[in-house]
Amino acid sequence: MIKNLHHVGIVVKDLDETIKTYTTMLGAGPASTMEMGPMRKADFKVGGSLLEFFHGGEGSPFAGW
Repeated sequence: MIKNLHHVGIVVKDLDETIKTYTTMLGAGPASTMEMGPMRKADFKVGGSLLEFFHGGEGSPFAGW
């Protein structure tokens, strides 16, 4: 039985739109954002868990997803 979920990583096609949607749904913006080479990431805290949204630019492991 799962008692705690630390984080979930989700690859999205449009990170800016995802940030807008989750900011509206959760009533708060991302806890952090980061650019990592061709990839961008936004983290949202939900209770004791973290939702990590990734967008991969060209050359990233997630390009074309």
